[in-house]
Amino acid sequence: MASRIHMAVHLALMLVIAGLVVLRLDSSRAHDLLVEKLNARALKAEQHARALLDEIEATRHELRFAREDERQARRELAAISRHLTGAGPAGDDPAATPALPHPDDPIFARLDPTDASPSAEPADATASSPSTPTRLATGEDGSTARSPSGQSPSDEPHAARSGAPVAPGSVASPSASDLDGLLAQAEKEVRERYRDQPELLARMLELLKRTRESSRPE
Repeated sequence: MASRIHMAVHLALMLVIAGLVVLRLDSSRAHDLLVEKLNARALKAEQHARALLDEIEATRHELRFAREDERQARRELAAISRHLTGAGPAGDDPAATPALPHPDDPIFARLDPTDASPSAEPADATASSPSTPTRLATGEDGSTARSPSGQSPSDEPHAARSGAPVAPGSVASPSASDLDGLLAQAEKEVRERYRDQPELLARMLELLKRTRESSRPE
C-alpha cells in the first residue's frame, strides 16, 4: 500500500515537472515571437524615418535652389525695370542696384528703347562737335543767339520745345506707348523662359505688373 502511494506521488511530481517544462518552452517561444515582431516593427519604423529624413533633405535642397532662382529673377526684373524706365543707379549698395546678370542675354538686347521706339527722332547731322561746344542760332533778322545748352533751338529736346522743364544732363524717358511695348515684350520673354516654373513665373509677372503700374503717368 505504501509503495502504491509512493508511486502515485512520484508520478504526480513527474507530471508537474513536465507541465512546468512545457509552460517554460511555450513562454520562451512566445517571448521570441514577440521580440521578432517588435524588431520587425522597429526596423520598419527606422526605414520610414530614414525615408522621411531623405525627403526633408531633398525638400531643403529644392527650397534653396528656389530661393536662388527667385533672387536671380528679382535681379533680372530690377535690371529690366531700370532699363525700361531709364532710371540710373540708386546708390552704392549692390543689393539696391544689382548689375545685369546676363549682359549678352537676348531679353536685354531686344529691350533697347531707341530701337523699339517707332517715333524716335533721327540724330541731327549738323550737331556740334566736341571742339565746338557752343552753337549760334540765326534769327529772322539775321542776328545770332546762343542756346543755354550749347545747341541750336532745333537741337533742344522735344520736352523743352513743348514747354516741359528738362534738367541739365537728363535723358528723356521713352513714351508711354514705348514702355507698354517694351513691357509686353519683356513679359513674353519671361513667359517663354520660366514656363516650367509656375511659382517663379507668377512672381515675375507680378513684378512686371508693378513696374507697368509705376511707369504710368499719374
